[in-house]
Amino acid sequence: MALNFKKKPRHQSIKYRSLLYFIFLLALSTCNKKENLQPQAIIESDFKIYVDRFISEAASRGYKINDDQLSVIYSDTMNYYCGYGIFDTKQVLVSSVHGSCWQTQSDINREILMFHELGHALLARIMTRVNFQMEILKQ
Repeated sequence: MALNFKKKPRHQSIKYRSLLYFIFLLALSTCNKKENLQPQAIIESDFKIYVDRFISEAASRGYKINDDQLSVIYSDTMNYYCGYGIFDTKQVLVSSVHGSCWQTQSDINREILMFHELGHALLARIMTRVNFQMEILKQ
């Protein structure tokens, strides 16, 4: 059985090469687009006073806080925590589950919680087991 290696006509080769260049350029152009992974900054009205207090207290201690990308929102997925601060996305999530600890707390306890979570979200404060134990001992 003999293999037939006929040359393709030149116009077919050019069409094929042009198609490959087009596909390559298309793929290259779509790779350069960056998606904005940062959620839109939203501070729900219930939390605005605590965020303002946090920024004011930080300024009085010499810290300049940038809250341009900060989001402080209610979340219905929080089953075990009253709040949760996330540094990577500059978010604070607060439980919206009916009867959650946020709704049942006094103003000062809400401030303590919000300052704690804003420490995680804006100052990259991490929670270690030792820190957690020390906090419990102080109470």
